[in-house]
Amino acid sequence: MLNEPDDDDDDDDDDDYDDGYDDGDDDDGDDDDDDDYDDYYNDGLRRLRDYDYYDYDDDDYYDATTLLLRRLRLLRRLLLLLLLLILLLLRLRLLLRLLLLLRLLYYYYYYYYYYYYYYYYYYYYYYYYCYFYHYY
Repeated sequence: MLNEPDDDDDDDDDDDYDDGYDDGDDDDGDDDDDDDYDDYYNDGLRRLRDYDYYDYDDDDYYDATTLLLRRLRLLRRLLLLLLLLILLLLRLRLLLRLLLLLRLLYYYYYYYYYYYYYYYYYYYYYYYYCYFYHYY
C-alpha cells in the first residue's frame, strides 16, 4: 500500500514513508539540519514578503478574480444581514414607527421653514412698502 513503511530492517532508508517528522537525513547526506533550517528560514521570509497576497490554505497566490469574488461574497452576506434586519424590524413594527416619526419630523421642518420664509418675505415687503412711501 502507499505510505506504508517497508518491511526491511534498514532504518536509515525510509524515504517512501513520511510520518511528518524529520529523521535528520538531508539531501547532501550529512545528519545536520542546516539545509532544513535554511529552507524553513527562506520560506518564512517569502511568507513575510507576500503576507498580504499569500493564501495559506490553498498554498497559492491570490489573483484579482479571487479577491473580487471574496469581496462580492462579503457584500452579499452584508446585504442578506441587512435584509434580515429589515424583516425583523417589520415583524416588530418598529420600522413603520420609525418611518412615521421621520415623516412627521420632515413635515414639521418643512412647514416651519415655509412659515418662517413667508413671514420674512411679508415683513420685508412691508418694510420696503413703508420705506418707499415714507410711512415710518
